[in-house]
Amino acid sequence: MKQLTCEMCGGTDLIKQDGVFVCQNCGVKYSVEEAKKMMVEGTVEVTGVVRVDNTDAIENYLKMAQHALESDNNKEAEFYANKIIEIAPQHSDAWEIKGQAAGWQSTIDNRRMPEAVSALLAAINFAEDDEKPDVRDRVAVAFADLFRAEIKLRTNNFAKIQSKENLNSIMSIVDEGVEMLNNLVVNGGIGFNRCILYDDIARMLNSSAVDGFNVANNRFGPDHVHMQDPHWKNFIASCDNCIETLKKSIEFVRERDLGETICSNIMYIHKAVCDSVSWRLDVTAKTSDLYVRNHSLTQSEKQERKQKIQAANNLKEFFKTNPINIVLERLKNERVNEEIKLARKKYWEDHQKELETLESEKNVLISYITELKKQLKAIPALGRIIEQKEAIDAYTIQLNSLGIFKGKEKKALQEKIDTCYDSIEQLEEAVSTERKPIDSEILKAESRIKEIEDEFTKDRGSTFSKGSLTIKEAIIDGKINVSPKQLIEHISNLLPTTYVFSKLIKSDSGFYEYLGNCYSVDVEYKSEDENEATEISINMYANSENDKAMYIVVQTSCNIDVKNILLWCRISSLIVLSLFNNVTQDYAEQAVAEILLDDETSFFVEKGLALEYFTYQRDFKALFIRSFDNLRTE
Repeated sequence: MKQLTCEMCGGTDLIKQDGVFVCQNCGVKYSVEEAKKMMVEGTVEVTGVVRVDNTDAIENYLKMAQHALESDNNKEAEFYANKIIEIAPQHSDAWEIKGQAAGWQSTIDNRRMPEAVSALLAAINFAEDDEKPDVRDRVAVAFADLFRAEIKLRTNNFAKIQSKENLNSIMSIVDEGVEMLNNLVVNGGIGFNRCILYDDIARMLNSSAVDGFNVANNRFGPDHVHMQDPHWKNFIASCDNCIETLKKSIEFVRERDLGETICSNIMYIHKAVCDSVSWRLDVTAKTSDLYVRNHSLTQSEKQERKQKIQAANNLKEFFKTNPINIVLERLKNERVNEEIKLARKKYWEDHQKELETLESEKNVLISYITELKKQLKAIPALGRIIEQKEAIDAYTIQLNSLGIFKGKEKKALQEKIDTCYDSIEQLEEAVSTERKPIDSEILKAESRIKEIEDEFTKDRGSTFSKGSLTIKEAIIDGKINVSPKQLIEHISNLLPTTYVFSKLIKSDSGFYEYLGNCYSVDVEYKSEDENEATEISINMYANSENDKAMYIVVQTSCNIDVKNILLWCRISSLIVLSLFNNVTQDYAEQAVAEILLDDETSFFVEKGLALEYFTYQRDFKALFIRSFDNLRTE
């Protein structure tokens, strides 16, 4: 007869309690009949269904896993979480612990964050519906802490050694971390308020760059006595890597004071490079100092650095102001001007006969002025004045060509010139008499044309749009109920012709391909006062251009550019107005401006839809609109 052995954990310490055998190691319970069969040598035929109650074992493993995680014993926490998953593959708490434990075991050589994110997504997907909100909140906090720790690990290395390899390590970790965060949003339904996390990332990158610059400066910078060429080149390379780290931090910064500080640091390091020189030993030197200046930046290199310093200073000024107020003021002014133009246009559409009469009168007056100017040119005395002026020019040339001893000839030529001037004076008096009535007629005609043009541009009040701002039933049960084609037609109809919409096409948006088919439109804005055009993209995910959109993404560059920000906010606010029937235009503009620029919020929910700030693929930022219930669980 075999020794009684637990089938779950292999333990042999089984004690009969309350009529059943209980494994003292894992807590699994066996009936008397089951225990007998376990002790029989050889194969035992079992008929019917054998049910093993693993509840106690799971509870014990879960307690041990939680205790290990709280004690920072991540390896042990993962071990017990895996034990639970072997028994219950859809145990949400076990996957949550496994994700955190795996993440905290990440090292530079053994990165386990992708594995951690997969486990955390499983924790969300396997959670009961009523528990999902709490699980999502915990996962959001856990991932943010893991992400910070991973960046800190890389930035600490960079602060010590400002190599290209360490710079690239920071860049890739940050970019990949953002993609994982996005994955949790899209596939896990988490709503991240990115402001605090992104400012923390910016601070870590800024501190790493500052510490790295100080290390480089102390190691082989200008303060290093008689820096030679190899040291000088290393110093410049280290400075440039620090600047790239600072530029990366600008992509994330939301806090204005921090933004100013980062810009100042960029300017300071560029200036340090401009001022740096290398030295060489000169044994022939006649002074006590045998070192002489060897190399410095060329004038063109210095000029390029100065341009970058100016660019950083301009960005600093942007952070000094209140960007949200600037954007909202400019959006409102633009909107008011458009409303005035629209009202003026509507007025003349309603007064077509008056418009035709005034335009006809204006055209007649323009023709009349043209004829009057022809009469002026035809005055005979004007031709004679021109002849006299040409004679003066000819006599002057002859006079200047005569030598010093040609006094008599000079006197004769000067008399001819004086005679021409006298003739011109008399002719001009005659011309003045003849042209006076013609000039008077031209002045009256021009004055009337100005009156007509003033009438055309006269204030006629203000009118907003050609139709309703909101699409009827655009949201039903917290889901988007508008097709890509319908949304674009609606928005383009609300905007003036300075906004040019490209053709709606099915495209590869570069966002998350597994969201479904993407239908994209580029929107170009060309100001009437400027030659440069600004462009953003609207990406909508749907089965076809005529089916309901599941997601809407308004995309622009990560660069801080006021024109792009204005266009992004204008289009995004119109999308908000199109979807929600209970918001004003001021509210919509304020909301999207805060999502993009505020240091406290990058996320809000309205009628079951989440509107949030997104960054992805290093180069893009976007407004992401989705339903909380519209989750992907692949």
